[in-house]
Amino acid sequence: MDIQQKTAQTILQQEQSVNIAGSTYQVSQPTLATLILVSQEIAHIPMEEINKEKALGEAFKKAIHGKHIARALAIMILGASNPKRTLWKWFKNIFSCHYKKQIQALTDKILYQLSIQEAGTLFIQLLGKMQTSDFFMLITFLNEANMLKPIRKVSETIAFGQ
Repeated sequence: MDIQQKTAQTILQQEQSVNIAGSTYQVSQPTLATLILVSQEIAHIPMEEINKEKALGEAFKKAIHGKHIARALAIMILGASNPKRTLWKWFKNIFSCHYKKQIQALTDKILYQLSIQEAGTLFIQLLGKMQTSDFFMLITFLNEANMLKPIRKVSETIAFGQ
């Protein structure tokens, strides 16, 4: 796919096809809820300084956190579940947690059937699509707007001698 097609997909907010272990998933544009869920999953991974001289040992030490990477990737692909509740969805939700089962099944596929290189490439590709720079600009704008609100209430002034 050339750069013009990728640009058109991004501008038109078209879904992207992702193939994982023989199954094709349509990845739609992320929502704030998706960004929050991915952030929660990544927060489980401790961010420490990595000793580059002991790269092999560090890789094995950090490998346990691979399940969080796989789950974050599954959430990026499936997106956040839609919280709209209808009577049918409520009734169906009592008997099965469909979304949680989908996330778990895709997480298992990523863990057991994707190579480390494929998972890393896909993670970086989808992270680029997550529009984190737009979210950062929104947060910056809101922070600036918050700075403009008054810090304290000004009391009414009374003339001297009254």
